[in-house]
Amino acid sequence: MLNKTKMKSMGFVEIFLILFFIILVTIILYFIGSSLAINAFLYNGLIMGIIILTIIVASIAVFQFIKIKYTRIIKAEVKEDLDNYKIKLLNKTLENNNKIVYFETNYSKQLKKIMKDYSAKVKEIEDVKKELNIKLVEIYKKVTELELQTCIIKVENLKGNAGNVKERKNLYNKIIELSDRCPEICTMEFLTSININMKEL
Repeated sequence: MLNKTKMKSMGFVEIFLILFFIILVTIILYFIGSSLAINAFLYNGLIMGIIILTIIVASIAVFQFIKIKYTRIIKAEVKEDLDNYKIKLLNKTLENNNKIVYFETNYSKQLKKIMKDYSAKVKEIEDVKKELNIKLVEIYKKVTELELQTCIIKVENLKGNAGNVKERKNLYNKIIELSDRCPEICTMEFLTSININMKEL
């Protein structure tokens, strides 16, 4: 915006110049009229015409002078406003860039933390699964061993009963099947004795 103080000071200077120019022209005309012997009516008309012409010319000159000065001031103020706008825009851009960098950095840290926690949880789950599989294998061995012991007890109970040959044979087959499932629960001597007993049936 145009500075009001500058406008007022420039207005006083231009008015002073116009008045000074009119007074100067009037004095010159007065001396010219005094030195020339012409009709008073023509003299007065000439004076008025010259004064009016002088005022018009001076007004145009002063108007052009004011326009040039005001144009310079306006250009300077527009340039200043544009520079201020550019600075504000640059500051805003820097601020937004800083926010983006902060967001990206913070997001990256959070993502790394999440991935680290996820990896830890996955490892923990894998460890639990391994431990569970080991426990299941142990339980399976225990169940198989218990079933094998049960079959052995049944066979021992049926040894004196000759009428249960088929049942004893089924129990021996079951014992062999269980030993095949878990070879470590039966010794070779035990399996050999089972095979001998089956042949004797």
